[in-house]
Amino acid sequence: MFFMVQIAFEAGQTRRIATNILSRQPGVTSALLEHILDASSIATRKAITRKTPPITSLIEEVEQWLREEEGT
Repeated sequence: MFFMVQIAFEAGQTRRIATNILSRQPGVTSALLEHILDASSIATRKAITRKTPPITSLIEEVEQWLREEEGT
């Protein structure tokens, strides 16, 4: 749970910083910024739900690590 909270915090902070920087770039209108954020959201959702061999093996390793931690 600690890692999930840490990741969520850092991801949120990074997103806000990136959005702030992007919004200050010349030529980036509110409409363009919203379009970029929407497209980013769609692409991120697709990436999260796509299972690739490296991600699958990493999930298995973390699950094993958590089982070992619970056993101690």
